Amino acid sequence: MFDFDVKFKYFYKILLQAMIFVLVLPVTAYILYNKINSPVLIGRLFAYSFFMWSATYGFSLFRLYFNHKNKSKDVVFKKLNGDFLYTNSIEEIKFTKIDVKGIEVYVTPAVYNKDIDYLFIGAYHYCKFILHNNKVITVSCLLYDTVFEDFDKDIILMKRKFFPLVQNNEIEINKNWNKENASYQEALDSGNREKNFKEKFNQKTTDELKNIVSNPKSYQPKAVEAAKELIQERTKTL
Repeated sequence: MFDFDVKFKYFYKILLQAMIFVLVLPVTAYILYNKINSPVLIGRLFAYSFFMWSATYGFSLFRLYFNHKNKSKDVVFKKLNGDFLYTNSIEEIKFTKIDVKGIEVYVTPAVYNKDIDYLFIGAYHYCKFILHNNKVITVSCLLYDTVFEDFDKDIILMKRKFFPLVQNNEIEINKNWNKENASYQEALDSGNREKNFKEKFNQKTTDELKNIVSNPKSYQPKAVEAAKELIQERTKTL
């Protein structure tokens, strides 16, 4: 069962926002702009707009919410003193952060591109936990939505999905995750190299860092980027 806070965050709040900004305000602006005074015509405009809104956006929101709800009805996901417990109708899995090889988070294009969420459904997402034993656990945001707070961003891979419907709530096996995400692994390695450069350069003076930035051909690109970031950080603290 989902408590009211979950229903409010992922359904009622979105529904209210969408109705106000996508339905009520545009229709009201149209009525005022055209100086429509007929109550009958105003009623018809709202009725027609509501019908169109329900058939498009409203239907999409209902489908999204009930997809996540139905895919989660037999699933329990809990945090227990740093550990995580996943239970469905077939099995129970307890794991820790150390057991997680990577996490795929499926989000809307607006969230992925950090754009304005015109459709108001950017809160919807779901996670796939890929464990070191190659098991893949899919969890809806209705059950768990603090992945970015609980896990290091270095193991999180954002994936864009126009309509983040949960496809599966069963445990999967994926032995090819590292191969499928080779570019992601490369990006992680690249990020780790930059992190190592920053730790190494942290002992250098600001003048030495500026010398690195001034001679980019003599250093690796990540080294130059690390030097620039350290200079900016030190400038902010002055």
